[in-house]
Amino acid sequence: MAKRSTTVPLGVELRNENKLDEMCAIMDNLHKYIPSVPVKRSVNLADGEVHEMDDHIVYPILFGGDQLTAARVIWTRLFSSKSSCDKGTLFQIKNLIHRTSVPNDPKDNVQATEDFLEVVLVAYILNAAGNEYKEGMTLDVVCGNIIEKYIDIGDNGSMSCEEDAVLSYGCELLTLGLVWWNYYDAIKEGDGHRVMRIWKYLMVIFKKTGHRNYAKEAAILLIQYHYMSSERVATQLMLSRFVNTKGRTGCNIPCDLHLEHLNRRLKGIISRMESNVKPQTILRAAKVIGIVEDICNSFNAEMSRKEESGKHNKPSYLKDLKLIMDTLKQSKVLQRVPHREITKSVSVSKLLLATVDANAIQEWIIENIVPHFIF
Repeated sequence: MAKRSTTVPLGVELRNENKLDEMCAIMDNLHKYIPSVPVKRSVNLADGEVHEMDDHIVYPILFGGDQLTAARVIWTRLFSSKSSCDKGTLFQIKNLIHRTSVPNDPKDNVQATEDFLEVVLVAYILNAAGNEYKEGMTLDVVCGNIIEKYIDIGDNGSMSCEEDAVLSYGCELLTLGLVWWNYYDAIKEGDGHRVMRIWKYLMVIFKKTGHRNYAKEAAILLIQYHYMSSERVATQLMLSRFVNTKGRTGCNIPCDLHLEHLNRRLKGIISRMESNVKPQTILRAAKVIGIVEDICNSFNAEMSRKEESGKHNKPSYLKDLKLIMDTLKQSKVLQRVPHREITKSVSVSKLLLATVDANAIQEWIIENIVPHFIF
């Protein structure tokens, strides 16, 4: 998706979202922007019953925080300060390359978390490729071997902590890390179909790791997309996960991140108002922030002024990558060595996605999710 998205800022709500009545007022105000047709219709259910539905009903949809929550799952499962002596663990690698900005909770510094997770994941992938590559192999063959040997997302996972806890940890990091990175890349490329496919895995991951609300909203999102929406609405739902503010390929960002950019811009405007800061001026500035940006961009284009990209400059991580790869190779993290142990706080007895009970997931959806659409 290379076309620039059309965004319309809806202003700012001068209310406290931590107070129930004010939060309800915020939602009521935002709800008026949702297009709806108050027409009743009958729906024939699979069991033969006829259910009356109102087309103006809008079911809740998870909006934002998806990528951060996926990273927090990895941190909860694989990051612990007690594992500093276990080579190849996230905490040990953090100390190895002196990434002091990486927090214990990803939400405290999202950018540092994502940068760190990226370099660790690349090192693990290259180490796995080095183990599998033989002369004459193509890239597709090597990737296929890595997926088959290290990435377990089926129901045939037989690896246990008693066999090799270090290898189990490495496989879990590769599996969850690639799900996170695939979701990140799908948003960046504007691939809505891939985003929705990955949500199936995220729903299961959230369910298995105790993120109940995210699992519930993920299931609602998938049901809406696949079964409850028309083709037009389903497409809108699919493409509403990201926004392209540059009009170039590979420049899509999550909608919640774009909202944070707007908030930062508005705060900058308010800080320059000085004594003129009043509710009326804040509301006016919030409503015209998009128009002002277009005017400034048009002026810069006519004056041939170089536009700031707004992209974070990342220093090269080749030095850190080499250190991590040397550690993984020396410790044989992705090679089977029987009876190796690891700190209990990050021990992986069974791979997360290899222990999914499809029948249990189906029961959970029927009992907890389907009633949201019927009653």
